[in-house]
Amino acid sequence: MSHVELTTTKATNIVAAGGLTLPVWLPKLDTISQVSAALVPILSVIWLTLQIIRFIRKGRASNAGHK
Repeated sequence: MSHVELTTTKATNIVAAGGLTLPVWLPKLDTISQVSAALVPILSVIWLTLQIIRFIRKGRASNAGHK
């Protein structure tokens, strides 16, 4: 069996095992998705706020050196 065939067989086995166990982990995946959907906007606002503050401070520091 060639390297490509071996890799393809392994990938197929992993996908098949994932399909068989889907009912077990699907509820957890759904919960993770809902939590992520709620947290991403909040974390994005925090991240943008930090970036704006950093930009303002960096701008003030560079302007102070030019005066």
